[in-house]
Amino acid sequence: MKRYNRLRHIKIDWTYPRKWDEFEDNPSIDECGVYYISRCIFYSDRIDETPVYIGKTRQSFRERFRQHINKDKAFLHKNGEFYVRLGRIIEPHSLATYENEPHGFDRLLLTIESGLITELQSLGYKVERNLTNKQQTKSYCLWYDLVIENTGFHGLLPSIFNNRNHLNDDI
Repeated sequence: MKRYNRLRHIKIDWTYPRKWDEFEDNPSIDECGVYYISRCIFYSDRIDETPVYIGKTRQSFRERFRQHINKDKAFLHKNGEFYVRLGRIIEPHSLATYENEPHGFDRLLLTIESGLITELQSLGYKVERNLTNKQQTKSYCLWYDLVIENTGFHGLLPSIFNNRNHLNDDI
């Protein structure tokens, strides 16, 4: 398998979190990218936010969420209110480089998704019990060496991380 060794910078701009039942109101709903679903439980003195699902989609977010509603509802059976953040890849400005490589864009999305899940796990959030698609890290393949910068409303995700650091982790 060919491994692309050049370190690449990816910048993801995350939208303001919207309630799950209001996801279609998001202005970025017809774009593609990565998404982050969390559950919030509200107490009198604090809000407890837990990551529930990190996903990727090449199709529109709208279509992917409809699939979640119709097929894989595992995370919807948990207590609390669910919030969705949409992550648009804003750098590089053109993803044509990835489109020109065999399976390039799909591999990029897969690497980003696995990196985000692994990063949440390494930060110690209640991922082991709560993240419904953590199995994605068992087949984690670093197709690209990435520095991922999260901007906007990225919640519990770190502002910046390098997925090369995951090479030595027990994924």
